[in-house]
Amino acid sequence: MSKIINLNKIKEKASQNIHYLRSQPYQKRMAILRGSLIVIICFLLVGWVFMVKNNVAEHPVTSTTQATEKTEEPSHLTIFRSGLNVIYRDYLRPFLSAIGGGLLKVFSQFVGLVIQITQSISSGVHQLVIQYKSYAELILSLMK
Repeated sequence: MSKIINLNKIKEKASQNIHYLRSQPYQKRMAILRGSLIVIICFLLVGWVFMVKNNVAEHPVTSTTQATEKTEEPSHLTIFRSGLNVIYRDYLRPFLSAIGGGLLKVFSQFVGLVIQITQSISSGVHQLVIQYKSYAELILSLMK
C-alpha cells in the first residue's frame, strides 16, 4: 500500500514539475533543454568510457616476454588502431547498422509517399487535360 502511495506522490511531483516547466518562457525552456542534453551526453560518454574500460579489463592484452630476447613492442599507433578497430567492430558497427536499417525504412516510406503523390498529381493533370480537350471539342462542334 505504501508503494502505491509513494508512486502516486512521485507521479504528482512529476506532473507539477512538468506544469512548472511548461509555464516558463521559451528561452528558459530552451536553456533547460540544452542543459539536459549536455548532461545526458556526458552520462553517455562516461558510460561508454566505463564500458570500454571493462571490455579491456575482461580481455587484457597478453604479451609473451622472453628473458634472452628482446621483443619489439607495438607502437602506440598500432595499439590505437587496434583499439579503434575493436570499438568500431563491437560498439559502433551494430549501432550504425541499426540506425542505417531504421533510416532505410524511413527513406523507403518517404520514397513510396513521393511516388504516390507524383502518381496522384500525374493522374489529376491527365484528367484535367482530357476534360479540357473534351470541352474544346464540344465547343468546336457547337461552333460548326
